[in-house]
Amino acid sequence: MRPKNMGVGYNDYQEAKNLPTLDISQREPDDKHTLEVKKTEKLWKKRAKARLLAKKQEQGVEAVLQKVVDMSGPQVQVLTNLENLNAEEKAWKRDMPMLELQHNIRLIVDLAELDIQEIDRKLRNERETVVALLQEKEKLQNG
Repeated sequence: MRPKNMGVGYNDYQEAKNLPTLDISQREPDDKHTLEVKKTEKLWKKRAKARLLAKKQEQGVEAVLQKVVDMSGPQVQVLTNLENLNAEEKAWKRDMPMLELQHNIRLIVDLAELDIQEIDRKLRNERETVVALLQEKEKLQNG
């Protein structure tokens, strides 16, 4: 065997060539033994499953309940039932018709708002330029 992390051609290392191998064809098949092992495995699985079901029935449904912390909204909620996880979102969707249309209108309004802001910025810049030019004109006339 080559040492761990040593490359195949590192330091002219020669691997052992004649290693003993396990020949499966020479071995006699143990059909009885394999059948017995399979049967005991099946019995074990059945018994384990029965024990697990019995434990669940003894503990009742209370052992299965888990608390889930929902941090998806603005407020943290502790839920014990996963069915109510999306209840708020579903209620909101039921109250709001045509969500795609509302989304598209919101996009149009945002684009219009950006256009208005750009026009306002240009208008203020022009006003400042007019004021600066008037002041420069007065300086030239007075001086």
